[in-house]
Amino acid sequence: MTNSLRTLAFLVPIAFIGCSQPGPASITSPISGALILEMNPSGRAPLSGLVRFSTSQPARVIAVISDGENTTTLPADESYKTEHELMLLGFRPDRHHTVTLILENQDGRISTTPAASFSVQTPRLVEDTPPIELVFAQPEAMEPGLTFVPMFRWVDQQIDQTYGQMLVIDEKGDVVWQYEAPHGLYEVKRLENGNLLYMQFGWAMTEIDMLGNVINEWHPGRSIQSPSRDSIPVDTDTFHHDVWVMPSGNLLTLSTEVREVADWPTSESDPDAPRETQDVIGDVLIEFQRDGTVVNEWKFFDLIDPYRIGYGSLNKDFYAGVYDEPASDWTHNNGIFFDEGTNTALVSTNRLSTVMNLDLETGELLWMLGDPGNWRKPWSDLLLEPEGDLLWSYHHHSPKWTPDGTLLLFDNGAVRALPPDPPLPAEEAFSRAVEYEIDATNGKVRQVWSYGGPGDEIFLSAYISEADWLPQTENILVTSGGRIRDDDGNVLMFPEEGHNWITLTEVTHTTPAEKVWEVKIDNPGPGWATFRTDRIPSLYW
Repeated sequence: MTNSLRTLAFLVPIAFIGCSQPGPASITSPISGALILEMNPSGRAPLSGLVRFSTSQPARVIAVISDGENTTTLPADESYKTEHELMLLGFRPDRHHTVTLILENQDGRISTTPAASFSVQTPRLVEDTPPIELVFAQPEAMEPGLTFVPMFRWVDQQIDQTYGQMLVIDEKGDVVWQYEAPHGLYEVKRLENGNLLYMQFGWAMTEIDMLGNVINEWHPGRSIQSPSRDSIPVDTDTFHHDVWVMPSGNLLTLSTEVREVADWPTSESDPDAPRETQDVIGDVLIEFQRDGTVVNEWKFFDLIDPYRIGYGSLNKDFYAGVYDEPASDWTHNNGIFFDEGTNTALVSTNRLSTVMNLDLETGELLWMLGDPGNWRKPWSDLLLEPEGDLLWSYHHHSPKWTPDGTLLLFDNGAVRALPPDPPLPAEEAFSRAVEYEIDATNGKVRQVWSYGGPGDEIFLSAYISEADWLPQTENILVTSGGRIRDDDGNVLMFPEEGHNWITLTEVTHTTPAEKVWEVKIDNPGPGWATFRTDRIPSLYW
């Protein structure tokens, strides 16, 4: 058992009680009775704790955690009360910390003397944590906050379905929070209440709090036959790649269906190859309530040309085990961005190298962005027409609207071709973050910014990955979450063929872009990858 799975609960000696400050600033609600501290209550988040205590009169509590070099101040309780339960976040591994509790009474007076103070010695990072290397940092130019890094690992050229980690790191690359999952995990969303909603490689979806406790879980009822005890079934085949919480509280995510398609291609590179009737997997955008009730479905077999394929469309590995017979993974949608103002969703399809804008009210596609090759009418009429110098994106991920109204995405650049044109080899392909200006009224698109590829640092992250707009600095956080190399350091295209590793790079939103921060996560043993990362203001919400 790793040290993260040890849960400690103990009575803490109270070093200070009440307030020695005389006069009107005094507080008459000291801690009464035992103060109970429980570190790592879930057994999966070793740098978190829960403290419980009582006060003789209603009070709000402010907690301060310090290791002598770093200090975290926890937000005060929302209400005045006598029974207190505080989530303690902000510990760092293998260090001695002092936790100080300060009381505020009902007229807003805050004690200048701690009501209690106690010590916490944290464990080391769990033994499976990959090394994190700070390559470069210019802190004054960075977006403030912490970086949330959910990861899955590769063992013997396969994704480990039984283990995953989430880390939160500071600008130095130091870990300030850690969670061990009993399954592979990828997409994670932070909810308004501070909880985390994440997707498993086993198709289920889990909500946890920052202590690591499971709050809710959902699973696709058609494919998971032995769910966890309290998991909520949803009448669909799979969950994959992305999830959004709607204003109603409903969940918007991606699922799949299989249809038999006659006269379907059997080759990506040879257009004259024989065609056959085949089982084909198409994506389904679904909306369901938190009780599991499906309220909407948008099926991409009914939205786009089922005969337009891309490199990877004939692959039958990703959904192996879900369906009784192997089926081709035609579209492999991999990203959603919901726009509440227009009730539309950007949906990215990896195989077809296209971003689609879907009206959720009417169920109609409004436009499509991508290489126009091989689109037939009437779908070709939806394609945005390029203006100026523009480089199409291929096998991209994570499309999103920026505050400037532009569209930002991570252009993976895998193969950089459409069938039947020959794919580029890994040593010639490249990835980048790219921003487009969309004129939907006139059906036009312009490329307005990019980082990576020709003219910049050339790198290839051929799968997963993300580009994020950072609100205060307008910097871009580039997550190259799926870099692959062989034993000699040569760049590879496919994750099953080599060693997987990660770089996180923050650059300015200028031309040319300037690097202000970079972290490398590169383990000498099992490889690690991250689907997406996020810069968060703090561990609290």
